[in-house]
Amino acid sequence: MAMSGTESFSALLFIRMKSLQYWYWKQDFCLCEKLQVNENERLFPLHLF
Repeated sequence: MAMSGTESFSALLFIRMKSLQYWYWKQDFCLCEKLQVNENERLFPLHLF
């Protein structure tokens, strides 16, 4: 199925946002590892997306 220009653009944007979000989450995760925060608090940011 061929995508229109807008569809492919928004798909690209979505992928970019996802990877950015993953990057921020990883930064968060590393920070929490250092601070030894409990599991629930560390996983909390995932529920925001």
